Amino acid sequence: MKVFVTGPAGAGKSMLIRALAQSVIRIANLRQDIDDLSPPVLLTAPTGKAAYGIKGLTLHSAFKLPLNQFSGLLPKLSSDISNTLRCQFANVKLLIIDEISMVGIKTLGYIDQRLRSILRINKPFGDINVIVFGDFFQLAPVLATPLYDSFEEILSKFPSAVEMLSIKSIWETFKFYELTEIMRQKDDKQFAMMLTKLARGQLEEADVKYFQNLITHLDITFQPQVMHLWATNNEVDEMNRRVLNSMNRVSFISEAIDTSAKRSDIESAKKLPRQNTTGLALRLVLKETAK
Repeated sequence: MKVFVTGPAGAGKSMLIRALAQSVIRIANLRQDIDDLSPPVLLTAPTGKAAYGIKGLTLHSAFKLPLNQFSGLLPKLSSDISNTLRCQFANVKLLIIDEISMVGIKTLGYIDQRLRSILRINKPFGDINVIVFGDFFQLAPVLATPLYDSFEEILSKFPSAVEMLSIKSIWETFKFYELTEIMRQKDDKQFAMMLTKLARGQLEEADVKYFQNLITHLDITFQPQVMHLWATNNEVDEMNRRVLNSMNRVSFISEAIDTSAKRSDIESAKKLPRQNTTGLALRLVLKETAK
């Protein structure tokens, strides 16, 4: 069974994940051959926050995937790690992946490879059931090819991407189900409808005015404890500097060291924007209690 469940924010995807997981665990508890140390459901998500929301693991942690962006074949696991995972996955009947919109084709392919290798079953995902949840109108994968790209788009970007085409073929076999009723704003149907139109880029002029009427202009001075949203890394860095400077605590400086780079490369790296260093800062200023 390969299933893709989608729906707008607030439609109940997380609630359905919990219900499915609890149901499978309840059924498994009736069987004497199921070991408590090897649960029948594996809950995963691409990010730590998403995994925490469903009380699961990140994909990288669950399948021991490399953290860095790289090209080529997935590195093989040592025999010890492989055996450990084989024991952990022995009774897994259902793999659930939340926030599938943030999972790239290559990552999904690596999960497929891992399960085939660990379970020693050369069928898609080691022949276990997979249900993925997410909304492709939400966040796309970072520095990766999204699952909704067509075969033609993938070939135009990666002419020799045989493995990516393989997992794309498997993805095409997933059955599609959509949750259509927004439960989170069920008492305000108009607002729920407007949110869906906003996500899908279908706002009309009257809809824009609806949101503009909801805006409250406040004269807020600098308040470190208030959550701020910024559009660029430079604005985020400036905000962090202001917050740190407002704290009457000792500063600690942590500088990144690339032991594989030449000194000339290190000097040139200092001038690179963060999008060229996978988001990592060369220099961090730290203070106790600072977020």
